[in-house]
Amino acid sequence: MSPQESVRSRCVEANLAQWRSLQRKAALCREAFHEGTGAVARMPHTICLSVNNTCFMRCRMCDVGARNREKEKDSLFFSKRITGETSQERLSLGTIYRVVDEVAPYGCIIRPNFVEPLLRQDILDIAEHVRSRGLPFHLISNGYLLPKFAKGLVDVDTKILRVSIDGPRETHDSIRGRKGSYDRCVEGIHAVIEERERQGKLFPLIGVCFTISDTNHALLVDFFQALVNEGLTDHVYVAFNFLKYNTAQE
Repeated sequence: MSPQESVRSRCVEANLAQWRSLQRKAALCREAFHEGTGAVARMPHTICLSVNNTCFMRCRMCDVGARNREKEKDSLFFSKRITGETSQERLSLGTIYRVVDEVAPYGCIIRPNFVEPLLRQDILDIAEHVRSRGLPFHLISNGYLLPKFAKGLVDVDTKILRVSIDGPRETHDSIRGRKGSYDRCVEGIHAVIEERERQGKLFPLIGVCFTISDTNHALLVDFFQALVNEGLTDHVYVAFNFLKYNTAQE
């Protein structure tokens, strides 16, 4: 087996192991729901944290992006839903630590995924606290700041890192509303891969998330070919997401 094939094999096996683990946890949650008395709910297998309510991107499919594109409009719908505030807010470090401490006995995955976790300068402190309590730490990011945090995310044993890429370079940058964002994502992913290999670690597993929309649905093959050209397909898995629209009136 060549070194490239060995890397691909380890990546596939690790992804399968993580997927099987999540399936087992989800099955336990379903069994508890259907067989229980309804008096006590089983702890969810994943705790998603909305660690802040702001982002600097101008994504077409996001109301936070709409706010950034059209600052003269009152388009803080998402921010108001999350915090009830019209200003930039973030979940306090003390609250995050308390949540992690409370769920630690149940082995929950801790996953900061809204709105952009890497805007927090203390995100690695949060990850370290999660690790200290013996819990898996996952993270979802738009990837723009990933080059800055790549080494730290490997250092703190992040288990899964998901990065959003919505097409080839021109399409992704257009959707995200920021020129150069595709290149920053790719640079950051490579930095994580290189640091992971330097430290002799298998984790984090890296997922590239493609959000299918009317802007990029015809470019799935081009998107994957771009990943091949970037030398990423032996090191990442690809997940496809579908948009579900909610209006402010809803």
